[in-house]
Amino acid sequence: MAMFCHLGGILGIVAGSAITIGIGRVLSSPMMPSAESLVIAVTTSVAIGTVFGFLPAWRAAQLDPMAALRVE
Repeated sequence: MAMFCHLGGILGIVAGSAITIGIGRVLSSPMMPSAESLVIAVTTSVAIGTVFGFLPAWRAAQLDPMAALRVE
């Protein structure tokens, strides 16, 4: 699951940077994403993926296997 978070963060950085640079070229104004915004984007992506990947797995691990299999 964390791999998807990292991949999504990297793809988001690449797409966001490309769009920012492209808009800057169209407007003839140099635009570059800052390193701080890139770090915040990756950190947010990994944190969200970790929390929302860990919580359902933790809840599932707390269930009794026989009770979980009985309910469909």
